[in-house]
Amino acid sequence: MMIVTERKDDVLIFGVNGRLDGYAASQVAVEIERNLRDDDRSVVVDLDGLTYMSSAGIRVLLALQKKVKARNGGIALCNIGEYPKNVLSMAGFDKVFPTFPSREEAFREMRKREDSLSLIADLKNPMTERESTRFGFETASRAPASLRVQGDHSALARNRISEEDISAERLSEIEYSLGLGALGSTVEDVMPFLGEMMTLHAP
Repeated sequence: MMIVTERKDDVLIFGVNGRLDGYAASQVAVEIERNLRDDDRSVVVDLDGLTYMSSAGIRVLLALQKKVKARNGGIALCNIGEYPKNVLSMAGFDKVFPTFPSREEAFREMRKREDSLSLIADLKNPMTERESTRFGFETASRAPASLRVQGDHSALARNRISEEDISAERLSEIEYSLGLGALGSTVEDVMPFLGEMMTLHAP
């Protein structure tokens, strides 16, 4: 069993060949878990060279489809050999998974799907760009809200943050914040410990 993973544009591609039995299915499941990101919605599974598929292999594919379907995504199978195709057909899953004769065709279909999903997402929640940073907003309340951006984004991008870029804030006065920070009494104290930090103040 060999599993090869690659990412092309926004499409995740798994190449699986050999025998997809119970033991190999657990390996594939681990590889999927390791490579599938929270925002992945379009996946191609290339079965070129797959000589055997058990019910455990089908369950792995179903679990993958369930995950991406929950994100309005989908998976596509390609290069399916005669034996795996017969297994899928006899189990009634040949109509469950979209199949394509080549990786290129499967990728193009998933790429079109991803473009459509991205367009719908942008129409629902348009992105705003400011100083090379993109923001997306979702409506959770009609109450007035404000966003304060503090610090030099360019210094952060260049990884050249100095003491002048740091400001002291009282946690009790912050409702919510996301960025770089550390706890300490002075700016000089916290400089060596700066890292990703999120604060949430519950009233």
